[in-house]
Amino acid sequence: MNNKTPSVLLISLIAGNAIKIFEDMGIAYIASYLRKKGCDVSIMREALASIDIESIGKKEWNFIGFSVYDLNLPDVLAAAKKLKGYHSLKKSVFFAGGYTATLDYKRLLQGGAIDYIIMGEGELTAYDSINALYKGNTLDNIPGVAYKAGKEIVVNPKRKFVEDLDSLPWPSRDLLMEKEYRVAIISSSRGCTGNCSFCVSKKYWGKWRGRSVKNTVDEMQYITQAYNINNFYIIDCSLDDPGIPSGRLESLMDEMIQRKLTIYFNAYMKADFQRDATPLLIQKMKEAGLCGLMVGIESGNQDDLNLYNKAATVEDNYGIMDLLLKHEIAVTIGFIMFNPFSTYERLLKNIEFLDHYDLAYNIEYVVSGYIVYSGNSLNDMIKKNGLWNDAGGRFYSYTMKDKRIYTFAKYLLEYLQAINSHTNDLLMRIQRYMIPFGYWSKVYEKNRLVKKILEDEKRSISVIQKELSKTIVCLFKELLELSMNGWSLEAADTVSRDIFSDDKLRNIAQQFEFTRNRMYLKMERVGIDLNKCPFL
Repeated sequence: MNNKTPSVLLISLIAGNAIKIFEDMGIAYIASYLRKKGCDVSIMREALASIDIESIGKKEWNFIGFSVYDLNLPDVLAAAKKLKGYHSLKKSVFFAGGYTATLDYKRLLQGGAIDYIIMGEGELTAYDSINALYKGNTLDNIPGVAYKAGKEIVVNPKRKFVEDLDSLPWPSRDLLMEKEYRVAIISSSRGCTGNCSFCVSKKYWGKWRGRSVKNTVDEMQYITQAYNINNFYIIDCSLDDPGIPSGRLESLMDEMIQRKLTIYFNAYMKADFQRDATPLLIQKMKEAGLCGLMVGIESGNQDDLNLYNKAATVEDNYGIMDLLLKHEIAVTIGFIMFNPFSTYERLLKNIEFLDHYDLAYNIEYVVSGYIVYSGNSLNDMIKKNGLWNDAGGRFYSYTMKDKRIYTFAKYLLEYLQAINSHTNDLLMRIQRYMIPFGYWSKVYEKNRLVKKILEDEKRSISVIQKELSKTIVCLFKELLELSMNGWSLEAADTVSRDIFSDDKLRNIAQQFEFTRNRMYLKMERVGIDLNKCPFL
């Protein structure tokens, strides 16, 4: 190849139920750093079925890199193998990065198509490795890489983390322009002060590090001006991490407010945030543009929270929910109903938590199981207890200590999925419909007419949501009791049909369609197109 600078293609493969409307910050940050160093970089984010492999194979790329997470790992291996078959790419070097690549590097390297792995934080390692190989040197002295040397796999010493995140260029926004996304992803920090047993953040990011408030808001302001986008998803593990010097979150909100930015944002938060959340701070968050929070509740019982090594308590979980509802902040939750060590008492407390807030209408909460990610400590505990079954996949790829609960969990999952399918995706449509209310309420908070429509229709849909939630809670409890006292498939089917009769399902579906259509019609009459909500 006679390129004056290295040509690099960075690929993010969308797999399974991964969200298709957001950028991939990993490759976006690496792309901006490589470009700053003079590399010729292109970015691609597609599902494997949508990628034009032949078009890629027509260009002589020096390097092709993949962003790898658990769900897309098989697709990455398949795409890399296929691309390596093109004559024009015989000399191309294939590499991979991301938390799964870091924690499961052996599997990727043994697959034959990936030449080396970027371990951990990627910007500096990506450039140093590309620069070395492009100049004809080896990877021997490059910290933070794992690579094949004959039949052996070599893992070089770890690279030190970037202490000053402000020193990194802002991520490239190719995807924001090309895909016409309506939401910009932004990160004000890396890492987490928590140490949850199901999470790999600590192993991947090391310690928590934050960008300065000014640097973060500068980027947000630039995006609003350069791309005419004012919707943001802040992807920090927790926007206000307990243990971080107090005042950071408030300073961030103050900076947004002082610049008079018209922005709307969602973010992640831990439940123990409620311990320090003053009314003034909540007010500032709403004034700055907060539309909703995703809170890592995970469980309604303390035993499971202890298993997950959560800093938050059950009291924190109820406290954060009450706080956000009191201040009319839209909330979604992270929740793990089942895990390999689930007991009847724990499950009953979990469903009671969902029942308390009428959240059982969301079947993802009700049937959610611990999802297996590479390299976390909970996996080690599962294996130690002989519950690992190597079935592959990430959902229920283990058995449960109480085999009766495994049977119940599997039945519940399959039954609710069948209901959803039978009713034209009713359960999931109600869930998706509830998501944007926080955004709409914030955007139109000064429009009295629109605000009144939203308030009325939200009350109407909440009635349907509550009825559905109570029905699913009843189903859960009845099947749980059956599981304790003598399970049979025939008895389970009878209970399920009695609670979720065809007439009841039709009635709920009709109510939902009528309410939804009425709201959209009302909004259209005042010139509002709700289909343009960016968070759908």
